Amino acid sequence: MNRYGPRIALLLLAVLSGPPAFAAAPAWKDLTPEQQTVLKPLESDWDQLPEGRRERLARGAQRWSAMTAAQHEKARERLQRWNALSPEQRARVESRRAEVRALPPAQRERLRERYEQFQQLPPDERQRLRERFREQQDGPGAGLGPRGGMGGPGGMGGPGGPGGGQRGR
Repeated sequence: MNRYGPRIALLLLAVLSGPPAFAAAPAWKDLTPEQQTVLKPLESDWDQLPEGRRERLARGAQRWSAMTAAQHEKARERLQRWNALSPEQRARVESRRAEVRALPPAQRERLRERYEQFQQLPPDERQRLRERFREQQDGPGAGLGPRGGMGGPGGMGGPGGPGGGQRGR
């Protein structure tokens, strides 16, 4: 046996005995009772849903179960705002999200901090900044915000924050 034989055997043993690297989407019976309660409307269609969607829904149901009543209300409000957007507006929001996700972590953190600062401003000041941003968007170089393409007050991607004000943290 060569010098790598024992190492390879240990590596294989660890890989084969550990949890699967890519777990399959959960079957309905494998969901926790809390997840089943949240996802009850989807029970009859669960097995026909694409694997990726079942995984996302299961994670979302887990997060929902851990949320407070106030967080539930805030999430419902965000969903209503999202549903009210046109397809073009949704596409812009998704584009901005992708831009933010592509940023280095330090820059994303800076944006998050600036967004939180923006949220702490009085409503009238936030409105004034939104109006100023819209004026900049309509002028020369429209589309390039004050922070090199991120737009919005403080470079946050839209009027009032990430996703055109549709998504806060």
